[in-house]
This record gives sequence, C-alpha cells and structure tokens, in this order.
Amino acid sequence: MLSARQFPLPVSLNGLIQQQFAEESGKASEDPSSEQAAVLHWLRAAWRAWEGQYPLESTLAQEVRRLMPLAEALAVAEPDFLVPGRHPLHQLLDTLQAAAIGWQPRLGRAGQGLEQQLRTAIDQALAWLEQPDTDLAAIGAMLRAGAVKDGARAQRMAQRLIEAEQGRQKKSAAAAMAARMINAALEKFEVPEPIGEFLTGPWYESACLALLKFGADSPEWANMTATTETLLDSVQVSDTEQSERRQHLFRVVTVLPRELKRALLSLHHDKDALDEAVALVEFAHLCLLRRQPLEAAPVDPLPLPPDHEADGEQGEGSDTDTAAVGQWFLVQTDAGEPLRARIIFRLEEENQWLFSNALGIEVLRMNCREFARLLAEGNAVPLLRGASFSRSLAAAAGVNSESDLQALVATAGEAATGSSTGGGSDSGSDETEEQEQARLRREWDEARRLQQEREHPG
Repeated sequence: MLSARQFPLPVSLNGLIQQQFAEESGKASEDPSSEQAAVLHWLRAAWRAWEGQYPLESTLAQEVRRLMPLAEALAVAEPDFLVPGRHPLHQLLDTLQAAAIGWQPRLGRAGQGLEQQLRTAIDQALAWLEQPDTDLAAIGAMLRAGAVKDGARAQRMAQRLIEAEQGRQKKSAAAAMAARMINAALEKFEVPEPIGEFLTGPWYESACLALLKFGADSPEWANMTATTETLLDSVQVSDTEQSERRQHLFRVVTVLPRELKRALLSLHHDKDALDEAVALVEFAHLCLLRRQPLEAAPVDPLPLPPDHEADGEQGEGSDTDTAAVGQWFLVQTDAGEPLRARIIFRLEEENQWLFSNALGIEVLRMNCREFARLLAEGNAVPLLRGASFSRSLAAAAGVNSESDLQALVATAGEAATGSSTGGGSDSGSDETEEQEQARLRREWDEARRLQQEREHPG
C-alpha cells in the first residue's frame, strides 16, 4: 500500500482511467463524452472502496456522501482531480476521514463540536456548485486547523492518563520488589510476632518509598536489604547462647535502632510513630539480652500486587504488527455497540493495551492476548487513516504500491518523450528527453512541497 507521504502523486491517472474504465462507460472511444464517463466510473469505484476500507459512523458517512455530486463535477471539469492528493477536494476528504475516525454517537455532547465542524466544512464546500470561485483549499485548511487543535486537546487528556498509569505501574513495581525482598528474608527465619508486624507494616511501606525515591540500584536500597537481614538475624533465639553471639548482639543493638530510624521513610513525618515502631525492635532485643523467652513463628508472606502475581506472561500473545500505540480500532465488546478506540499505551506489567476515545478519555483496557484473539476472529478491526481518499483514487486505477507508482511515472515519461520526438517539427514540441525528465522531477518536487504544506500548515 502507498503511504500517505507519497501523495500527491507526481503524475495524472487519466491514461490508466481511460484504459480500465472506458468499456464500463458504454460509449464509443471516439465519443467526446466517453472520457468523462470513464472518469466518473473511476470516481464512483474509488468512493465505494473508500467507504468500505475507511468506514465512518453511518451518521457522518451520510453527511460526507453529500459531497459526491461535487466530486463528480470537479472530476470532469478540473484535470488536477485526476492526480490523487493534488486537488483541494481530495485533501478535504482526506482530512474529513482522519478527523472523524474516532467519532461515535456515544460521545454525546462532547462530540458535537467535531460533528458540527465537519458539517460546516461540507456545507461550505458544496457552495462551489453555485459559486465556482469557492476556495476549497481554504475550507480544507480551516478543517485541518480545527482537527489539529482537537487532536492536541485529546492528546493532552491521553497523556495525563498515561502519566497516571506510569505512576501506578511504578508504585506497583516497587511494592512487588519490596514484598519479594522481605518475603525472601522471612523464608529463612522465624521471628517474634511484634517483629513480623514491624516488617510487614512500616518497614514494608518504607521499602516501597525507598525504591520510588532512590531506585533499585541505589545505596539506600542496598542498605535497606542488608538491614532487613541484620534485623531478622538479631532476633533469632538460640537455646545454647554462646558468648560470641551475645557480644555480636550487643554490637547490633547499639547500631541497629539508628539504621532503622534512618530507613523508616514512611514514618519520618511522625516522630512518635517512628519511636514507637523502633521500640518494638528494642524490646525484643532487650528480652533476648535478659534471656527472657520470645515465641517465634513463621510470618505470612506479603501479598504481591495483582499485576505481579503471575510472572512470565508479560509481552506474550500480542499481534505487534497490527496492534501498536496510536492505531485506531473498531472493537466489538460485550456491551453490544462496536467501540471506536485508539491504543495510547501498553501496560507492561499487566500485559494490557490501554485505549482512549476521540476525546483522550479511557474507554477500554484489554489483555494483549485477548485482543490478539479478537483481531484473529475479526471482532477487532484496524481503522486506517492518512490520505485515505487519495489512496482510494489511486487504488481504483490500479496504483497500490511503490512499484505500481514507479511504473506509472516511467510510462508517463516515455509517452511524453515519444510525443516530443516522434512527430518531428510537425509535433509542435521541441522538448527533449532530458527536459521531460526535468519536468517530471519538478512535478514530483511540487507534489512534495504541497504535501509538506499540508502536514505543517503555517
């Protein structure tokens, strides 16, 4: 398929149109109206394909269909219409489809602004039928400016949603890592109940904050991990307490409370709560030093966040060729009415796609595997945009790929060269092959310039 950047095409499709659609016109080739009839057959075939391959909601599709008589009039009156992407009406229809791709009645009042913009542009364009000096290019430029403004607003909404999800994911990842660190340490030891409550309460909360604030590769996190091991080891009860062990415990109990207070980030705002939490550890140490009995027992592991319970599923089962950030889809959900939604983010931890509507508001999140299944079953269909009407015009004449376009340009060059050399002085043309190639290059450059102006107006 040709890309949107390849429009407008550098040459006219008239030759191909006459070859492919003259017979369908039902008129003799020498009939002056046969050429126009072929053009109209080509236009109608392209329009049908455009509506099928780039579908809009029926309400808007009916509105856009009002432009068909205008397209027919321009197709037979203006040669530029036979160059896909060059004529202002091509560009207007391309913009209409791209702007309306996410519109649905379910948007309600929030979608009425876009609906009104499109109808206004259509009404203004139809004025050409009564006033041929109507500036279709200006109408298209105004519509593009409105679409850019609406798109920027929706993108800001989507970006806020993405940032919120990224923050949530970061917190979830920190919670999972902190839980795994503490659970791994608890697997090695049995501890008194107060110490278990300390580890699974303020110590766990502080571990999460340390990861969020400093990161997993920081000295602060390494110190928290080591302090966890030291704390658990310091409260182990031994029936045969050796003097060396008691000396080690004396050294630990003089240093550990300060380390705990430094690392208890979740309680730095509340000195009383901080002192109370550390006092639980100090009391356990005091009991051990006095050889008072402390009952130790296994501690239930900290639960992992739901999106981290099943590791190893991330990144599997997604159709990366079809599903990508920025792509629009028509999704058949259990709610009944198909949903027009755009992928705005991939939730890596949950292995989910996050979708928004045309306003940038979240409307769906779905597991990548499940979405790949919907795609395979045809219950999720990609919605394409970008020079959609121009592409349909080219495709209707058989120009679907880069190789088709190159062949068309080459044929046009050969035809022009033959006409300039075959007739000699009687041809009325002294254009050489080099001049023809230069002319084609100028046409190509002009087409690129026009495309850049459309992509970067103003």
